[in-house]
Amino acid sequence: APSATPSPTLCTEISSAEDISRLKEEASRKGFLGIALYAVGAEAMVSPLRAIAFSTAEGTAKFINIPSAKEARSLTMMLLKPLFNCKEYTVVSHDIKRDIILLRNAGVTLTAPYFDTRLAHYILQPEMRHRITDIAMNVLGFIPDIEDAETARKPYGPLPKGREDQVLCHIADITLRLRAPLVKLLEQNGQLSLLNDIEL
Repeated sequence: APSATPSPTLCTEISSAEDISRLKEEASRKGFLGIALYAVGAEAMVSPLRAIAFSTAEGTAKFINIPSAKEARSLTMMLLKPLFNCKEYTVVSHDIKRDIILLRNAGVTLTAPYFDTRLAHYILQPEMRHRITDIAMNVLGFIPDIEDAETARKPYGPLPKGREDQVLCHIADITLRLRAPLVKLLEQNGQLSLLNDIEL
């Protein structure tokens, strides 16, 4: 039976150019960067980006809040841009199509290679739901602590109040953890090329 996640994700805030440079170096060493973008609203085109979490290793993640003021927002996104333009690692997302739109609206074009866990799971199990909680339960064998009764009813709604940063970090962590087992399953089924051939 699925169990609760064994431990919360260690969550650290980043803000400086040095923090972001170190994160880019970590991702380059590991080869993968799990991401989770926070924007409230089902329509990505009109949903402002509030925060981003990043994970390069299981059980840890870093987050940065995106300012709402135009000048500060532009400066923050300019600092983050190299993370999404690096060819030395693969960006791992749970909904890359939405994330591309959110980033573009914030002034950043994603040019790094990417892997979409939702799309990978759709290819493997087209009849199942593809929420990250469902995929984690199916692939990792546990239920992530990323929603409460209220947020579970509202896709793309606000994250649990008072826990936004922790939950966003946990989503980035789980997203990264899902990549390897999903790739293994796709390879076993002879479906990996199908995923690679899909253009968004």
